[in-house]
Amino acid sequence: MGKSTRPPKSAVSLVVAVSGHRDLYPEDIPSLQKSVYEILKTLHESYPDTSLLLLTGLAEGADRVAARAMKELGFPYIAVLPMNADLYRMDFQSPESLAEFDGMLQDAAGALELPNCEGVTDHDLNFPGAPKRTMQYEALGRFLTQYSQALIAIWDGDPEVKQGGTNHVIRLKLGDLTAFEKRDDFATRRVGTGPVYVVYARRKSSEAPLMPRLESTVRWPQGANEESYSEAYRLLNRFNRDVAEGGEPLCKRAEKSRNRLVEEHKVADLAINMEWAARVYSFADALADRYNYWSILRWQVVYLLLAITGVFLIWVHFNDLESNWHPLVAYYAGFLGVAAFISYEQITKRRERHEDYRALAEALRVQFFWMVAGLPDLAADHYQTQQAGEMAWIRDAISECALYQQPAAWKPGHRWKPAQSYQLTYAWISGQKEFFAGKSLRYDRLHNRYNTIALVAGAIGISIPVATFIAVVYFGMSDGRAHGTHIVAAILLWWAALGWSYIERRGWGYLARQYARMYRVFSKSETDLRSFEERGNFEFCRLTIFELGCEALAENAEWLATHREHKLSLKMLVG
Repeated sequence: MGKSTRPPKSAVSLVVAVSGHRDLYPEDIPSLQKSVYEILKTLHESYPDTSLLLLTGLAEGADRVAARAMKELGFPYIAVLPMNADLYRMDFQSPESLAEFDGMLQDAAGALELPNCEGVTDHDLNFPGAPKRTMQYEALGRFLTQYSQALIAIWDGDPEVKQGGTNHVIRLKLGDLTAFEKRDDFATRRVGTGPVYVVYARRKSSEAPLMPRLESTVRWPQGANEESYSEAYRLLNRFNRDVAEGGEPLCKRAEKSRNRLVEEHKVADLAINMEWAARVYSFADALADRYNYWSILRWQVVYLLLAITGVFLIWVHFNDLESNWHPLVAYYAGFLGVAAFISYEQITKRRERHEDYRALAEALRVQFFWMVAGLPDLAADHYQTQQAGEMAWIRDAISECALYQQPAAWKPGHRWKPAQSYQLTYAWISGQKEFFAGKSLRYDRLHNRYNTIALVAGAIGISIPVATFIAVVYFGMSDGRAHGTHIVAAILLWWAALGWSYIERRGWGYLARQYARMYRVFSKSETDLRSFEERGNFEFCRLTIFELGCEALAENAEWLATHREHKLSLKMLVG
Protein backbone atom coordinates (compact mmCIF):
# COMPACT_ATOMS: atom_id res chain seq x y z
CA MET A 1 0.00 0.00 0.00
CA GLY A 2 1.16 3.54 -0.59
CA LYS A 3 0.25 4.84 2.85
CA SER A 4 3.26 6.21 4.73
CA THR A 5 3.73 5.61 8.41
CA ARG A 6 4.15 8.41 10.93
CA PRO A 7 6.30 7.32 13.88
CA PRO A 8 5.00 8.44 17.30
CA LYS A 9 6.38 11.41 19.19
CA SER A 10 8.71 9.62 21.60
CA ALA A 11 11.98 8.18 20.31
CA VAL A 12 10.82 4.60 20.79
CA SER A 13 7.28 3.31 21.36
CA LEU A 14 5.70 0.78 23.65
CA VAL A 15 3.98 -1.39 21.05
CA VAL A 16 0.72 -3.10 21.96
CA ALA A 17 -1.16 -5.52 19.70
CA VAL A 18 -4.77 -6.60 19.80
CA SER A 19 -6.40 -9.92 18.97
CA GLY A 20 -9.94 -11.04 19.60
CA HIS A 21 -13.29 -12.12 18.35
CA ARG A 22 -15.24 -10.51 15.55
CA ASP A 23 -18.79 -11.51 16.54
CA LEU A 24 -19.16 -9.51 19.71
CA TYR A 25 -22.54 -8.46 21.05
CA PRO A 26 -23.19 -4.84 19.95
CA GLU A 27 -24.47 -3.92 23.42
CA ASP A 28 -21.16 -5.07 24.98
CA ILE A 29 -18.91 -2.97 22.76
CA PRO A 30 -19.01 0.29 24.82
CA SER A 31 -17.96 -1.51 28.02
CA LEU A 32 -15.28 -3.49 26.16
CA GLN A 33 -13.90 -0.30 24.65
CA LYS A 34 -13.82 1.27 28.10
CA SER A 35 -11.90 -1.74 29.47
CA VAL A 36 -9.33 -1.52 26.69
CA TYR A 37 -9.07 2.23 27.18
CA GLU A 38 -8.32 1.73 30.89
CA ILE A 39 -5.57 -0.80 30.10
CA LEU A 40 -3.94 1.58 27.63
CA LYS A 41 -4.37 4.54 29.96
CA THR A 42 -2.72 2.65 32.83
CA LEU A 43 0.23 1.76 30.61
CA HIS A 44 0.61 5.38 29.54
CA GLU A 45 0.40 6.68 33.10
CA SER A 46 2.98 4.14 34.24
CA TYR A 47 5.43 5.14 31.47
CA PRO A 48 4.46 8.74 30.67
CA ASP A 49 7.47 9.59 28.49
CA THR A 50 6.78 6.77 26.05
CA SER A 51 4.26 6.86 23.22
CA LEU A 52 1.93 3.92 22.81
CA LEU A 53 1.54 2.32 19.40
CA LEU A 54 -1.19 -0.20 18.59
CA LEU A 55 -1.00 -2.97 15.99
CA THR A 56 -4.44 -4.02 14.78
CA GLY A 57 -5.82 -6.05 11.92
CA LEU A 58 -8.91 -3.76 11.77
CA ALA A 59 -11.25 -6.73 11.54
CA GLU A 60 -14.77 -6.33 12.85
CA GLY A 61 -15.19 -6.55 16.60
CA ALA A 62 -12.13 -6.62 18.85
CA ASP A 63 -9.64 -5.06 16.42
CA ARG A 64 -11.78 -1.99 15.88
CA VAL A 65 -12.70 -1.71 19.57
CA ALA A 66 -9.00 -1.37 20.43
CA ALA A 67 -8.34 1.04 17.56
CA ARG A 68 -11.12 3.36 18.77
CA ALA A 69 -9.83 3.17 22.36
CA MET A 70 -6.31 4.04 21.20
CA LYS A 71 -7.58 6.95 19.14
CA GLU A 72 -9.60 8.19 22.14
CA LEU A 73 -6.41 8.16 24.21
CA GLY A 74 -4.62 10.20 21.53
CA PHE A 75 -2.08 7.65 20.31
CA PRO A 76 -1.68 6.15 16.83
CA TYR A 77 -2.34 2.68 15.52
CA ILE A 78 -0.90 0.79 12.57
CA ALA A 79 -3.13 -1.43 10.47
CA VAL A 80 -1.52 -4.82 9.88
CA LEU A 81 -3.56 -6.59 7.22
CA PRO A 82 -3.25 -10.35 6.78
CA MET A 83 -3.37 -10.04 3.00
CA ASN A 84 -3.91 -7.60 0.16
CA ALA A 85 -6.49 -5.00 1.24
CA ASP A 86 -8.85 -5.78 -1.65
CA LEU A 87 -8.85 -9.48 -0.79
CA TYR A 88 -9.21 -8.69 2.89
CA ARG A 89 -12.32 -6.57 2.24
CA MET A 90 -14.15 -9.77 1.25
CA ASP A 91 -14.40 -10.57 4.97
CA PHE A 92 -16.68 -7.58 5.52
CA GLN A 93 -20.06 -8.18 3.99
CA SER A 94 -22.14 -5.18 5.00
CA PRO A 95 -21.64 -1.73 3.44
CA GLU A 96 -21.46 -0.24 6.96
CA SER A 97 -18.59 -2.55 7.94
CA LEU A 98 -16.71 -1.85 4.72
CA ALA A 99 -17.14 1.89 5.19
CA GLU A 100 -15.92 1.66 8.78
CA PHE A 101 -12.89 -0.41 7.67
CA ASP A 102 -11.95 2.10 4.97
CA GLY A 103 -12.37 5.01 7.36
CA MET A 104 -10.25 3.44 10.07
CA LEU A 105 -7.63 2.42 7.52
CA GLN A 106 -7.46 6.05 6.43
CA ASP A 107 -7.06 7.19 10.04
CA ALA A 108 -4.25 4.72 10.73
CA ALA A 109 -0.72 6.06 11.16
CA GLY A 110 0.39 3.44 8.64
CA ALA A 111 -0.64 0.20 7.01
CA LEU A 112 1.21 -3.03 6.32
CA GLU A 113 0.02 -5.88 4.11
CA LEU A 114 1.54 -9.23 5.02
CA PRO A 115 2.94 -11.15 2.04
CA ASN A 116 1.30 -14.41 1.04
CA CYS A 117 2.52 -17.44 2.94
CA GLU A 118 4.61 -19.98 1.09
CA GLY A 119 2.47 -21.85 -1.43
CA VAL A 120 -0.42 -19.38 -1.19
CA THR A 121 -1.52 -17.35 -4.22
CA ASP A 122 -4.00 -14.49 -4.52
CA HIS A 123 -6.35 -16.91 -6.27
CA ASP A 124 -6.34 -19.14 -3.16
CA LEU A 125 -7.50 -16.16 -1.12
CA ASN A 126 -10.33 -15.15 -3.43
CA PHE A 127 -13.04 -16.83 -1.40
CA PRO A 128 -14.01 -15.93 2.18
CA GLY A 129 -13.55 -18.94 4.43
CA ALA A 130 -11.02 -20.56 2.12
CA PRO A 131 -8.60 -22.80 4.12
CA LYS A 132 -5.53 -20.91 2.95
CA ARG A 133 -6.92 -17.66 4.30
CA THR A 134 -6.47 -19.27 7.72
CA MET A 135 -2.75 -19.47 7.03
CA GLN A 136 -2.71 -15.72 6.48
CA TYR A 137 -4.54 -15.09 9.76
CA GLU A 138 -2.03 -17.30 11.55
CA ALA A 139 0.78 -15.24 9.96
CA LEU A 140 -0.97 -12.11 11.23
CA GLY A 141 -1.03 -13.54 14.76
CA ARG A 142 2.68 -14.31 14.56
CA PHE A 143 3.46 -10.80 13.33
CA LEU A 144 1.41 -9.17 16.07
CA THR A 145 3.06 -11.19 18.81
CA GLN A 146 6.59 -10.85 17.47
CA TYR A 147 6.54 -7.07 17.05
CA SER A 148 4.65 -6.04 20.17
CA GLN A 149 5.64 -5.84 23.81
CA ALA A 150 2.15 -6.62 25.10
CA LEU A 151 -1.07 -8.11 23.74
CA ILE A 152 -4.66 -7.18 24.48
CA ALA A 153 -6.93 -10.18 23.91
CA ILE A 154 -10.70 -9.67 23.78
CA TRP A 155 -11.65 -13.29 24.34
CA ASP A 156 -14.47 -15.49 25.56
CA GLY A 157 -12.14 -17.82 27.49
CA ASP A 158 -12.71 -20.82 25.17
CA PRO A 159 -9.72 -23.15 25.86
CA GLU A 160 -9.81 -24.73 22.40
CA VAL A 161 -6.78 -23.80 20.30
CA LYS A 162 -7.70 -23.11 16.67
CA GLN A 163 -5.01 -22.26 14.17
CA GLY A 164 -4.80 -18.49 13.92
CA GLY A 165 -7.53 -18.07 16.54
CA THR A 166 -7.43 -15.79 19.57
CA ASN A 167 -6.33 -18.50 22.01
CA HIS A 168 -3.56 -19.52 19.60
CA VAL A 169 -2.32 -15.91 19.47
CA ILE A 170 -2.46 -15.70 23.28
CA ARG A 171 -0.35 -18.84 23.61
CA LEU A 172 2.12 -17.51 21.07
CA LYS A 173 2.50 -14.33 23.09
CA LEU A 174 3.01 -16.32 26.29
CA GLY A 175 5.66 -18.46 24.59
CA ASP A 176 3.52 -21.57 25.10
CA LEU A 177 4.30 -23.99 22.27
CA THR A 178 1.36 -25.78 20.71
CA ALA A 179 1.00 -28.46 18.11
CA PHE A 180 1.15 -25.72 15.49
CA GLU A 181 4.63 -24.55 16.50
CA LYS A 182 8.07 -25.62 15.33
CA ARG A 183 11.04 -25.76 17.65
CA ASP A 184 12.98 -23.26 15.53
CA ASP A 185 10.12 -20.75 15.57
CA PHE A 186 10.55 -17.33 17.18
CA ALA A 187 8.19 -18.45 19.95
CA THR A 188 10.98 -20.59 21.39
CA ARG A 189 13.02 -17.43 22.02
CA ARG A 190 12.56 -14.46 24.33
CA VAL A 191 11.74 -12.22 21.37
CA GLY A 192 7.98 -11.95 20.90
CA THR A 193 6.88 -13.05 24.36
CA GLY A 194 5.15 -10.72 26.76
CA PRO A 195 2.11 -10.13 28.96
CA VAL A 196 -1.42 -10.68 27.72
CA TYR A 197 -4.17 -8.40 29.00
CA VAL A 198 -7.30 -10.53 28.73
CA VAL A 199 -10.62 -8.73 28.42
CA TYR A 200 -13.34 -11.35 28.63
CA ALA A 201 -16.18 -10.90 26.16
CA ARG A 202 -19.28 -12.69 24.99
CA ARG A 203 -19.50 -13.75 21.37
CA LYS A 204 -22.52 -14.66 19.27
CA SER A 205 -21.14 -17.96 18.02
CA SER A 206 -20.24 -19.22 21.50
CA GLU A 207 -22.08 -22.23 22.89
CA ALA A 208 -22.56 -20.23 26.07
CA PRO A 209 -23.66 -16.80 24.84
CA LEU A 210 -24.98 -15.88 28.28
CA MET A 211 -21.68 -16.59 30.06
CA PRO A 212 -21.21 -14.51 33.23
CA ARG A 213 -19.13 -11.41 32.82
CA LEU A 214 -15.59 -12.02 34.08
CA GLU A 215 -13.01 -9.55 35.33
CA SER A 216 -10.13 -8.64 33.05
CA THR A 217 -6.86 -10.35 33.95
CA VAL A 218 -3.19 -10.22 33.04
CA ARG A 219 -1.34 -13.41 32.08
CA TRP A 220 2.45 -13.65 32.08
CA PRO A 221 4.78 -15.98 30.19
CA GLN A 222 5.91 -19.00 32.18
CA GLY A 223 8.76 -18.11 34.53
CA ALA A 224 8.12 -14.36 34.20
CA ASN A 225 6.18 -11.89 36.29
CA GLU A 226 5.07 -8.28 36.28
CA GLU A 227 8.36 -7.08 37.72
CA SER A 228 10.49 -8.49 34.90
CA TYR A 229 8.44 -6.82 32.18
CA SER A 230 7.83 -3.56 34.03
CA GLU A 231 11.61 -3.24 34.37
CA ALA A 232 11.98 -3.49 30.59
CA TYR A 233 9.25 -0.88 30.10
CA ARG A 234 10.89 1.34 32.71
CA LEU A 235 14.23 1.25 30.88
CA LEU A 236 12.48 2.06 27.62
CA ASN A 237 10.75 4.98 29.30
CA ARG A 238 14.05 6.15 30.82
CA PHE A 239 15.60 6.35 27.36
CA ASN A 240 12.66 8.35 26.02
CA ARG A 241 12.80 10.68 29.03
CA ASP A 242 16.54 11.24 28.57
CA VAL A 243 15.92 12.11 24.93
CA ALA A 244 13.07 14.47 25.81
CA GLU A 245 15.05 16.21 28.54
CA GLY A 246 18.20 16.52 26.43
CA GLY A 247 16.96 19.67 24.77
CA GLU A 248 18.86 21.61 22.13
CA PRO A 249 22.35 20.47 23.27
CA LEU A 250 21.38 16.84 22.76
CA CYS A 251 19.83 17.59 19.36
CA LYS A 252 23.13 19.14 18.25
CA ARG A 253 25.06 16.12 19.48
CA ALA A 254 22.56 13.84 17.74
CA GLU A 255 23.05 15.69 14.45
CA LYS A 256 26.79 15.06 14.68
CA SER A 257 26.11 11.39 15.43
CA ARG A 258 23.88 11.10 12.38
CA ASN A 259 26.58 12.65 10.21
CA ARG A 260 29.08 10.14 11.55
CA LEU A 261 26.66 7.32 10.78
CA VAL A 262 26.67 8.12 7.07
CA GLU A 263 30.27 9.45 7.14
CA GLU A 264 29.19 12.95 6.08
CA HIS A 265 27.45 11.69 2.92
CA LYS A 266 24.46 13.78 1.94
CA VAL A 267 21.66 11.25 2.09
CA ALA A 268 18.13 12.06 1.05
CA ASP A 269 15.00 10.04 0.32
CA LEU A 270 15.56 7.49 3.06
CA ALA A 271 12.72 5.05 3.56
CA ILE A 272 10.73 5.70 6.72
CA ASN A 273 12.13 2.70 8.55
CA MET A 274 15.68 3.76 7.68
CA GLU A 275 14.96 7.32 8.77
CA TRP A 276 13.56 6.01 12.07
CA ALA A 277 16.64 3.84 12.68
CA ALA A 278 19.00 6.74 11.88
CA ARG A 279 17.11 9.13 14.16
CA VAL A 280 16.96 6.79 17.17
CA TYR A 281 20.59 5.78 16.59
CA SER A 282 21.70 9.40 16.65
CA PHE A 283 20.02 10.06 20.02
CA ALA A 284 21.28 6.81 21.53
CA ASP A 285 24.82 7.53 20.34
CA ALA A 286 24.75 11.11 21.65
CA LEU A 287 23.41 10.01 25.04
CA ALA A 288 25.97 7.21 25.27
CA ASP A 289 28.79 9.69 24.67
CA ARG A 290 27.40 12.09 27.27
CA TYR A 291 27.07 9.47 30.00
CA ASN A 292 30.41 7.91 29.13
CA TYR A 293 32.19 11.21 29.76
CA TRP A 294 30.71 11.64 33.23
CA SER A 295 31.08 8.01 34.26
CA ILE A 296 34.77 7.90 33.24
CA LEU A 297 35.36 11.14 35.12
CA ARG A 298 33.80 9.53 38.20
CA TRP A 299 36.09 6.49 37.82
CA GLN A 300 39.10 8.76 37.75
CA VAL A 301 37.98 10.74 40.80
CA VAL A 302 37.30 7.53 42.76
CA TYR A 303 40.75 6.09 42.06
CA LEU A 304 42.43 9.42 42.77
CA LEU A 305 40.67 9.56 46.14
CA LEU A 306 41.71 5.97 46.84
CA ALA A 307 45.31 6.88 46.05
CA ILE A 308 45.21 9.83 48.45
CA THR A 309 43.30 7.84 51.07
CA GLY A 310 45.98 5.16 50.96
CA VAL A 311 48.62 7.75 51.82
CA PHE A 312 46.68 8.75 54.94
CA LEU A 313 46.14 5.11 55.90
CA ILE A 314 49.87 4.43 55.72
CA TRP A 315 50.55 7.65 57.61
CA VAL A 316 48.21 6.42 60.36
CA HIS A 317 50.11 3.12 60.52
CA PHE A 318 53.51 4.77 60.98
CA ASN A 319 52.50 7.50 63.46
CA ASP A 320 51.35 7.80 67.05
CA LEU A 321 47.56 8.25 67.03
CA GLU A 322 47.48 9.95 70.43
CA SER A 323 49.58 12.85 69.25
CA ASN A 324 48.62 12.87 65.57
CA TRP A 325 45.03 11.75 64.87
CA HIS A 326 44.47 13.97 61.83
CA PRO A 327 45.58 11.31 59.28
CA LEU A 328 42.93 8.96 60.68
CA VAL A 329 40.22 11.58 60.13
CA ALA A 330 41.54 12.27 56.64
CA TYR A 331 41.55 8.53 55.88
CA TYR A 332 37.91 8.08 56.81
CA ALA A 333 36.94 11.31 55.06
CA GLY A 334 38.55 10.02 51.87
CA PHE A 335 36.88 6.65 52.34
CA LEU A 336 33.48 8.31 52.76
CA GLY A 337 34.15 10.43 49.68
CA VAL A 338 34.83 7.32 47.61
CA ALA A 339 31.71 5.63 48.99
CA ALA A 340 29.66 8.75 48.18
CA PHE A 341 30.86 8.85 44.57
CA ILE A 342 30.19 5.13 44.08
CA SER A 343 26.76 5.40 45.68
CA TYR A 344 25.90 8.36 43.46
CA GLU A 345 26.96 6.31 40.45
CA GLN A 346 24.73 3.44 41.54
CA ILE A 347 21.79 5.78 42.10
CA THR A 348 22.08 7.75 38.86
CA LYS A 349 23.21 4.67 36.86
CA ARG A 350 25.15 6.86 34.47
CA ARG A 351 27.51 4.02 33.59
CA GLU A 352 24.61 1.64 33.06
CA ARG A 353 22.93 4.19 30.81
CA HIS A 354 26.11 4.58 28.81
CA GLU A 355 26.30 0.81 28.32
CA ASP A 356 22.60 0.46 27.43
CA TYR A 357 22.56 3.37 25.01
CA ARG A 358 25.82 2.31 23.39
CA ALA A 359 24.41 -1.18 22.92
CA LEU A 360 21.22 0.27 21.38
CA ALA A 361 23.21 2.56 19.09
CA GLU A 362 25.50 -0.20 17.84
CA ALA A 363 22.58 -2.54 17.17
CA LEU A 364 20.75 0.21 15.26
CA ARG A 365 23.92 0.95 13.29
CA VAL A 366 23.92 -2.67 12.08
CA GLN A 367 20.18 -2.52 11.41
CA PHE A 368 20.57 0.65 9.37
CA PHE A 369 23.24 -0.76 7.10
CA TRP A 370 21.42 -4.03 6.71
CA MET A 371 18.49 -2.00 5.43
CA VAL A 372 20.83 0.02 3.21
CA ALA A 373 21.93 -3.28 1.65
CA GLY A 374 18.30 -4.36 1.18
CA LEU A 375 18.50 -7.13 3.79
CA PRO A 376 15.15 -8.05 5.42
CA ASP A 377 16.80 -9.36 8.61
CA LEU A 378 16.13 -7.77 11.98
CA ALA A 379 19.07 -7.13 14.27
CA ALA A 380 16.74 -7.89 17.19
CA ASP A 381 16.67 -11.55 16.13
CA HIS A 382 20.47 -11.79 16.37
CA TYR A 383 21.10 -9.52 19.32
CA GLN A 384 22.23 -10.26 22.90
CA THR A 385 20.50 -13.65 23.21
CA GLN A 386 22.76 -14.53 26.16
CA GLN A 387 21.48 -11.53 28.16
CA ALA A 388 17.78 -12.05 27.62
CA GLY A 389 16.39 -10.17 30.62
CA GLU A 390 18.35 -6.95 30.92
CA MET A 391 18.58 -6.36 27.16
CA ALA A 392 14.93 -7.14 26.37
CA TRP A 393 13.97 -3.47 26.07
CA ILE A 394 16.72 -2.88 23.48
CA ARG A 395 15.59 -5.81 21.32
CA ASP A 396 12.02 -4.52 21.55
CA ALA A 397 13.19 -1.04 20.56
CA ILE A 398 15.15 -2.28 17.55
CA SER A 399 12.24 -4.31 16.23
CA GLU A 400 10.03 -1.21 15.96
CA CYS A 401 11.64 -0.28 12.64
CA ALA A 402 9.90 -3.31 11.10
CA LEU A 403 6.60 -1.46 11.49
CA TYR A 404 7.49 1.39 9.16
CA GLN A 405 7.93 -0.54 5.92
CA GLN A 406 6.27 -3.43 4.17
CA PRO A 407 7.45 -6.79 5.63
CA ALA A 408 10.39 -8.38 3.81
CA ALA A 409 10.80 -5.24 1.73
CA TRP A 410 13.36 -2.94 3.31
CA LYS A 411 14.23 -1.37 -0.02
CA PRO A 412 14.11 2.43 0.02
CA GLY A 413 12.19 4.69 -2.34
CA HIS A 414 12.42 4.53 -6.10
CA ARG A 415 15.11 7.24 -6.28
CA TRP A 416 17.48 5.22 -4.09
CA LYS A 417 20.25 3.87 -6.30
CA PRO A 418 22.34 0.70 -5.67
CA ALA A 419 25.52 2.71 -6.22
CA GLN A 420 24.57 4.97 -3.33
CA SER A 421 23.80 1.89 -1.24
CA TYR A 422 27.28 0.45 -1.73
CA GLN A 423 28.88 3.85 -1.32
CA LEU A 424 27.28 4.12 2.12
CA THR A 425 28.21 0.53 2.97
CA TYR A 426 31.86 1.14 2.15
CA ALA A 427 31.73 4.33 4.20
CA TRP A 428 30.42 2.30 7.14
CA ILE A 429 33.17 -0.30 6.77
CA SER A 430 35.84 2.36 6.36
CA GLY A 431 34.59 4.28 9.38
CA GLN A 432 34.48 1.15 11.53
CA LYS A 433 37.98 0.11 10.42
CA GLU A 434 39.30 3.51 11.42
CA PHE A 435 37.44 3.37 14.74
CA PHE A 436 38.65 -0.11 15.68
CA ALA A 437 42.23 0.59 14.59
CA GLY A 438 42.35 3.84 16.56
CA LYS A 439 40.73 2.37 19.66
CA SER A 440 42.96 -0.71 19.59
CA LEU A 441 46.09 1.41 19.37
CA ARG A 442 44.87 3.83 22.07
CA TYR A 443 43.86 1.12 24.53
CA ASP A 444 47.07 -0.79 23.92
CA ARG A 445 49.07 2.36 24.68
CA LEU A 446 47.03 3.12 27.79
CA HIS A 447 47.41 -0.46 29.01
CA ASN A 448 51.17 -0.43 28.46
CA ARG A 449 51.63 3.05 29.93
CA TYR A 450 49.70 2.41 33.14
CA ASN A 451 51.14 -1.08 33.45
CA THR A 452 54.67 0.31 33.13
CA ILE A 453 53.99 2.97 35.77
CA ALA A 454 52.52 0.36 38.12
CA LEU A 455 55.45 -2.00 37.51
CA VAL A 456 58.00 0.72 38.21
CA ALA A 457 56.14 1.83 41.36
CA GLY A 458 55.82 -1.78 42.53
CA ALA A 459 59.46 -2.59 41.78
CA ILE A 460 60.69 0.48 43.66
CA GLY A 461 58.31 -0.26 46.53
CA ILE A 462 59.67 -3.81 46.80
CA SER A 463 63.30 -2.69 46.47
CA ILE A 464 63.23 0.12 49.06
CA PRO A 465 63.09 -2.15 52.17
CA VAL A 466 66.12 -4.12 50.93
CA ALA A 467 68.01 -0.94 50.14
CA THR A 468 67.06 0.48 53.54
CA PHE A 469 68.28 -2.64 55.32
CA ILE A 470 71.63 -2.42 53.53
CA ALA A 471 71.88 1.30 54.35
CA VAL A 472 71.14 0.72 58.04
CA VAL A 473 73.46 -2.28 58.48
CA TYR A 474 76.41 -1.23 56.34
CA PHE A 475 76.20 2.55 56.14
CA GLY A 476 74.71 3.46 59.51
CA MET A 477 71.44 5.04 58.35
CA SER A 478 69.40 6.31 61.30
CA ASP A 479 66.13 4.64 62.29
CA GLY A 480 64.24 7.88 61.64
CA ARG A 481 65.32 8.02 58.02
CA ALA A 482 64.67 4.29 57.63
CA HIS A 483 61.16 4.88 58.98
CA GLY A 484 60.56 7.44 56.19
CA THR A 485 61.69 5.04 53.45
CA HIS A 486 59.23 2.43 54.69
CA ILE A 487 56.41 4.95 54.31
CA VAL A 488 57.49 5.69 50.74
CA ALA A 489 57.69 1.95 49.95
CA ALA A 490 54.21 1.31 51.33
CA ILE A 491 52.73 4.22 49.36
CA LEU A 492 54.35 3.05 46.12
CA LEU A 493 53.06 -0.49 46.59
CA TRP A 494 49.58 0.88 47.32
CA TRP A 495 49.64 2.96 44.15
CA ALA A 496 50.95 0.05 42.10
CA ALA A 497 48.05 -2.12 43.31
CA LEU A 498 45.57 0.65 42.47
CA GLY A 499 47.12 1.04 39.03
CA TRP A 500 46.70 -2.67 38.24
CA SER A 501 43.15 -2.59 39.60
CA TYR A 502 42.30 0.39 37.38
CA ILE A 503 43.81 -1.32 34.32
CA GLU A 504 41.88 -4.51 35.01
CA ARG A 505 38.56 -2.73 35.59
CA ARG A 506 38.89 -0.61 32.47
CA GLY A 507 39.66 -3.79 30.49
CA TRP A 508 42.13 -2.03 28.16
CA GLY A 509 44.16 -5.12 27.34
CA TYR A 510 41.14 -7.20 26.38
CA LEU A 511 39.51 -4.36 24.44
CA ALA A 512 42.74 -3.65 22.51
CA ARG A 513 42.87 -7.28 21.36
CA GLN A 514 39.16 -7.39 20.59
CA TYR A 515 39.24 -4.18 18.55
CA ALA A 516 42.29 -5.39 16.65
CA ARG A 517 40.34 -8.52 15.74
CA MET A 518 37.36 -6.46 14.59
CA TYR A 519 39.66 -4.32 12.45
CA ARG A 520 40.81 -7.48 10.69
CA VAL A 521 37.21 -8.67 10.30
CA PHE A 522 36.11 -5.40 8.66
CA SER A 523 39.23 -5.28 6.46
CA LYS A 524 38.63 -8.83 5.19
CA SER A 525 34.94 -8.08 4.61
CA GLU A 526 35.79 -4.96 2.62
CA THR A 527 38.12 -6.96 0.39
CA ASP A 528 35.50 -9.67 -0.13
CA LEU A 529 32.75 -7.14 -0.79
CA ARG A 530 34.72 -5.33 -3.47
CA SER A 531 35.62 -8.64 -5.10
CA PHE A 532 32.00 -9.83 -5.16
CA GLU A 533 30.78 -6.45 -6.45
CA GLU A 534 33.31 -6.45 -9.30
CA ARG A 535 32.10 -9.89 -10.36
CA GLY A 536 28.45 -8.85 -10.07
CA ASN A 537 27.74 -11.42 -7.37
CA PHE A 538 25.36 -9.24 -5.38
CA GLU A 539 23.92 -12.15 -3.42
CA PHE A 540 27.34 -12.75 -1.92
CA CYS A 541 27.63 -9.01 -1.29
CA ARG A 542 24.46 -9.10 0.81
CA LEU A 543 25.63 -12.25 2.61
CA THR A 544 28.95 -10.56 3.43
CA ILE A 545 27.17 -7.51 4.84
CA PHE A 546 24.85 -9.75 6.86
CA GLU A 547 27.73 -11.73 8.36
CA LEU A 548 29.63 -8.52 9.08
CA GLY A 549 26.61 -7.19 10.95
CA CYS A 550 26.38 -10.39 12.99
CA GLU A 551 30.07 -10.05 13.90
CA ALA A 552 29.48 -6.46 15.00
CA LEU A 553 26.51 -7.51 17.15
CA ALA A 554 28.55 -10.30 18.75
CA GLU A 555 31.42 -7.91 19.45
CA ASN A 556 29.02 -5.49 21.11
CA ALA A 557 27.66 -8.32 23.26
CA GLU A 558 31.19 -9.14 24.46
CA TRP A 559 31.91 -5.45 25.07
CA LEU A 560 28.76 -5.13 27.16
CA ALA A 561 29.52 -8.30 29.16
CA THR A 562 33.02 -6.97 29.93
CA HIS A 563 31.72 -3.61 31.13
CA ARG A 564 28.91 -5.18 33.14
CA GLU A 565 31.49 -7.30 34.98
CA HIS A 566 33.91 -4.44 35.65
CA LYS A 567 31.94 -1.64 37.25
CA LEU A 568 32.28 0.66 40.22
CA SER A 569 30.79 -0.86 43.35
CA LEU A 570 31.15 -0.64 47.09
CA LYS A 571 32.58 -4.18 47.05
CA MET A 572 35.84 -2.85 45.65
CA LEU A 573 36.40 -1.05 48.98
CA VAL A 574 36.33 -4.26 50.99
CA GLY A 575 37.18 -6.93 48.41
